[in-house]
Amino acid sequence: MKKEWILAVAFVLFVFIFKITCHELWKDEWQAWILTRDMTFVDLLSFLNYEGHPSFWYIYLKPFTFIASHVDQSLLINIAHIIPVVIMAYLLYVRTTLPLLLKLLISLSYFFCFEYSIINRGYIWVLVWVLVAILAIKEHKTVLFTLSLFLLCQIEVYAVFIAIALAWAYYREKGLSDLRPYISLAVGFLFFLITVYPRSSYRGLSDSYNMWQISFSNLAKSFQ
Repeated sequence: MKKEWILAVAFVLFVFIFKITCHELWKDEWQAWILTRDMTFVDLLSFLNYEGHPSFWYIYLKPFTFIASHVDQSLLINIAHIIPVVIMAYLLYVRTTLPLLLKLLISLSYFFCFEYSIINRGYIWVLVWVLVAILAIKEHKTVLFTLSLFLLCQIEVYAVFIAIALAWAYYREKGLSDLRPYISLAVGFLFFLITVYPRSSYRGLSDSYNMWQISFSNLAKSFQ
């Protein structure tokens, strides 16, 4: 167990040092931050259908923007993002039972290490909640598993598909003995659609629930 902790800490330190010394923030990293900083919650949630992303990352960033005028904002973004990286490293290295070499290879792979851990976007939360969900199934923590399915649907469209796959895995093991995970998945999917579904008419950023033209074309655009 000591080796796992050492590797988890080393991974987090490597990622954070690389972030602040080598990684120049990309446009889409700044865009999420600026939108969250400059919009109210209502305006932000009304605008996300233009972004094409659900709300989790933006809501998570909002508390950090409250001190944006007092702290270097690029540093704030890195600090906000390193928190889920720490959680992910802990779950992967300490909580899972994979062979240590495999844990190391997974964490240093391109997507885990660069796309999800160094680039400051909400993708890292997909890894966090997937690991939480897998551990929750293994440890029979249905409430935690139920929460993870809902939150996965609020991160990215591909996380919705992952949530569906996890629900199917739960069904194969538990059947319909407990309906809470399936209800959570359905509600999470509904919230996902409400957030990203293209509006047919748009009367203002503060109007979150405009009249929609329900069509297969608009539904497909929600997943592009």
